[in-house]
Formats: sequence, C-alpha cells, structure tokens
Amino acid sequence: MGTIFISYRRSDAAGYAGRLFDRLRHWFDGENLFYDLDGIDSGDHFPQRIQTALESATAVLVVIGPGWLSEINRRVDQPGVDFVRREVELSLVRSGQGEALLIVPVLMGGADMPDEHQLHADLQATVAALCPINAHQFHGSQEDWDNQFVRLRERIAKAPGIPPPRFRAPAGSEQAFRVIEHSLSLHFQDPNSLLPRLRDSLGTGHTALCGMGGHRQNPVSPQVQPRVPRPVWRRLVVSGRDRRRPATGCPSRLRGGRRAYKSGRATSNHPQTLAGTPTNTLAAGV
Repeated sequence: MGTIFISYRRSDAAGYAGRLFDRLRHWFDGENLFYDLDGIDSGDHFPQRIQTALESATAVLVVIGPGWLSEINRRVDQPGVDFVRREVELSLVRSGQGEALLIVPVLMGGADMPDEHQLHADLQATVAALCPINAHQFHGSQEDWDNQFVRLRERIAKAPGIPPPRFRAPAGSEQAFRVIEHSLSLHFQDPNSLLPRLRDSLGTGHTALCGMGGHRQNPVSPQVQPRVPRPVWRRLVVSGRDRRRPATGCPSRLRGGRRAYKSGRATSNHPQTLAGTPTNTLAAGV
C-alpha cells in the first residue's frame, strides 16, 4: 500500500505543511500519510524513521516556502543534519532508478520554483533534478486554496498504491445523525445494487439511510395483502440530533412504539413502528 510523504522545513513552511496534512487526512487513511509530527513518536530514531518512510512512499510532496532556497543553500555544509535535503535527494534517486514514485513540488506562501542555477554548486548534482518538475502552487485566497487542494488530491490519487480519496469527518465533529439499527430489514430489496455504491461513496461509519414503502406479501399466497395503516414519520435533523414526529392523525396507542423507536430500542414487539414495519424498510448505520 502506498504512502504520501510530506517533506517540509519547519522554519520555512511548518504552518503550510500542517494545514495540508489536516486536509489530506480527511481524504486518506492515516496509514497512507507520513507527516513527521504525527508519524514519529518520542524515542524513535528520527533519521531511520525518515529513511523507512521515504523508501515505502509512492508520492512525495515537497513543500516549498519563501525561504526554502536560501535555507538549503545555507546548510550546504551540513548534509548530515539537513533532512529536507536528504529527503529530496533520496526521492530523486528512487525516481531516477525508474521506481514508480510521484514527486510534486508544492509552492506555498508566494514562493517561486527555484531555478537550478540558483542552487549552490554542491547541490547541482543531487537536488537540481527537482527544478524541472512542474510544481503545484497554492495562492492566498481561501477559494483558490480549496480549488488547488482538490486538484492536488486528485493528482495524488493517481499515484501507484494510493487508495481512492474518501471523505472522513474531522475528529470530534458532531454527526448529523445517530445510528438506530445496524441491520437491514428482511424485506429490503436492492435490485440495482445501489447500497454498496452508496457505502463506497459516502464512507463506512458515516452513512445513515432510512426508507419505507411497498406492500407485504404473504409467504404462502402470492397475493399481495392490503396495505395496513401505519404512522407516517417526518424526519428532522436539528443540531446533529434526529427528531421524528408522527404526522397528523397518528393513533395514540402507538406512542409507546414511537418512544421505543426514538430511543433506539425498536424491535418486533412494536410491529407498527418504522423499525418493525414489514415493508421494504432500511434503517441502518452503514
């Protein structure tokens, strides 16, 4: 499985890299992302973790801020401690050997793509190969940032081994629904196989689907039985909570079933509640 490696210099583009990582982890699993502040724990061997992550990466994002060029030139005499230089050099070596590796320079904060003649002479042989690569540039406005991120996300998704992007709700965010059932009705029908497609597009654990309709068919006789009057529920989503109210004329004898349904305990003991309705009904957390 492929990994997206984010290369950046903390003194130059720490804030930009952090924002990029936050956006990416809403679309890719944590195991497909490497960001040093999130992927290296206390006590880990820093150079070894960087080396291992780069060797398994199939996409490398080289975040370039306004001071990237001057800083890499300034540290030219410190190759052993300039990890940004080592990350770029190792990525270019792998790419030059024919490995399937996507390298994308990401320009942030108004930075320009450095020219190879602007690099120190000692960097010409190892880092200059980065300069001809077409860069992905983020501008200042929020609208443009959003558009550019979508373009970058789709480009990353084409890298080998990277799974298709799928949205994940931010950690700690309030969900717009609550799970009532974890199973499908026995009478649920999906002749066009739409449920798997819906699950793949919306993401596991973030889908709530409710449906109601059809007639009950006698298992002995193929004749369709008359529709039995049952309450019609209106679904309201307010501040992340489900509120259901019976339509006008709902029999008062069904109030017990309503309470059980709202509390998430609806069973076949309440055959007139939505969860127990013997029709093509789906109330599931997919």
